[in-house]
Amino acid sequence: AALGFDPERLRLVPLGVAPSEPEAPGAVAGVRERHGLERPYVLWVGTIEPRKNLPVLLQAFGRVDAADVDLVLVGPEGWSTELAPLVEPLGRRVRVLGFVPDDDLAALYTGAELLVLPRSREGFGLPALEAMARGTAVLGSAGTAVAEVVGDGGVVIDPSDVDGWAAALSDLLADPARCAELGRRGRARSAAYTWERTAELTVAAYRDALA
Repeated sequence: AALGFDPERLRLVPLGVAPSEPEAPGAVAGVRERHGLERPYVLWVGTIEPRKNLPVLLQAFGRVDAADVDLVLVGPEGWSTELAPLVEPLGRRVRVLGFVPDDDLAALYTGAELLVLPRSREGFGLPALEAMARGTAVLGSAGTAVAEVVGDGGVVIDPSDVDGWAAALSDLLADPARCAELGRRGRARSAAYTWERTAELTVAAYRDALA
């Protein structure tokens, strides 16, 4: 709309998420053991590329006074981001897992203290919704689609504000009760994002176009 498109011609079709089912007994402990995650962790999920804004996250995490908490990065290599020099200053506090199977990812969401998504640009932000469906608090980027998805189920910060990210991470890690409340809100909010709704809105858009 800001670029001049007639709002009446625009259709918004959000993605969906399947309702989360309780994890199988030992699933979270099992995935932690497989990936050597012995300490509490903050989770990041995505393809490694510039708009995912990892330098800001890694700088902010380096300022967080929580030596017993790790940052876990999950997702395939992408382009134009050399990860090694970014994570090297943080040593063992950052764990790079690469691509993981869906079952492992679900358990990683459940076991995380919170999900962090400092995207500078985002088309939707499916990891935020997936984490919310599992009752995990989300710290996301203001001014992007992530903020629209998260709503009151998380906290959003300017994606360029390293100090703001460091402060928000510190505050949330020090306040498990707040994370739990955000997780409850996020789970409730995620219930409105179903794949059935995605399908219905997609069909409706085609019908509008054909008409």
